[in-house]
Amino acid sequence: MKNIIEALAGRVLKKRSFKDKWYEDEPILNIGEEKKKQLKKRGFLTSSDLVFDFETYSYQEYITHRDYWQMHPVNKSFSRLIDNKAFIPVLFRNDSEFLPELCISVDQGFVNYAYGIASDSGNLETLLQKSLKKYQELFLKPINNSGGKNTVIINSSNLDCIVEELQKGKYSVIINNRLKSEEYSSKIYDGAINTMRVIFFRPNNQRTKLFRMFHRFGTLESGSVDNCGKGGMVSSIDAETGTLGKAVIYASKKYNGRYERHINTGMPLDGFGIPDWEHKLQCIKKIIKNLDYLDYGGIDIAPTDKGLKVIEVNSLPSITITQMKKPALLDQEFKQFIYSKGYGAR
Repeated sequence: MKNIIEALAGRVLKKRSFKDKWYEDEPILNIGEEKKKQLKKRGFLTSSDLVFDFETYSYQEYITHRDYWQMHPVNKSFSRLIDNKAFIPVLFRNDSEFLPELCISVDQGFVNYAYGIASDSGNLETLLQKSLKKYQELFLKPINNSGGKNTVIINSSNLDCIVEELQKGKYSVIINNRLKSEEYSSKIYDGAINTMRVIFFRPNNQRTKLFRMFHRFGTLESGSVDNCGKGGMVSSIDAETGTLGKAVIYASKKYNGRYERHINTGMPLDGFGIPDWEHKLQCIKKIIKNLDYLDYGGIDIAPTDKGLKVIEVNSLPSITITQMKKPALLDQEFKQFIYSKGYGAR
């Protein structure tokens, strides 16, 4: 019961000055105080020492964490909209095949909507009971939290506790059926839904373009999520071939660095080709088309046994992951775009 309450309560998202606090809450690597000091002075998080290749590329070719976070909200009023997970079913209502089969929004104890479950009742307990009978397990997450924090798997053993807490009216959450990974993803690691992060931008108000893509994988340390900040792994994806590169892990208590194989299962990552990539790429482009009103963002897509499913949209996606293969400013079109959006101006 205590763990469920703590997970639901989550972390209060504070309004903070990125000028002074941009480096808070990041994984701290044991790289020495002097190197930490130098990285912070240049505007980089400690994890940059592991993820970025400062021997091959100069510091000036990388987007800094400090200046990047000061760009928020890069999509202006749309940033608030897409950062709220409860709006995902609305944003993709024209392509519902890319949504989880079940979407229930609960705000301050009341059900806002329930897609994927036929019921005449708006009663939360009734809806969840019926949903569990159909889907066996459900996945709950706060609508505004990021980084895979404070998620809860709902099953018959903890349903009563979940309902009791939600009915107190303190939390705003989205509840989906627990998704099952596509076979290739499950073989690599089956303890989490392993998502693809797709970065896109819209240069000079033209058509939205794919910038870079990555595949994240959960680990025993990250638990039921694949987030890198909790110890997950991430590989780059070659957009043309769907081939993965070496995986980076930078927030683990035990493993840090680049790996050719998954640290727990030993399954190959470097050089692995994602099955049916041409079809997946066309689906990804179709998904991105739904967001053509955004100038910039990152979308998390899960390859599941029912096809690709949109998990969430990020208005200002992690620049650490985006630059894990090479600096973002090496792409001249993206460099021109991000400077036009105020990068480095504050």
